[in-house]
Amino acid sequence: MFDFFAGIRDVVLRRAVVWLFERLRWHPRFAFALASAFR
Repeated sequence: MFDFFAGIRDVVLRRAVVWLFERLRWHPRFAFALASAFR
């Protein structure tokens, strides 16, 4: 049961990250800040 909920959380987190990257791609300032933060 815990594995089931962990899987759901993993999918939700992955979709949230993909959605965030899709949104940030249209904002060069945020994209630049994100790139510099991960550098």
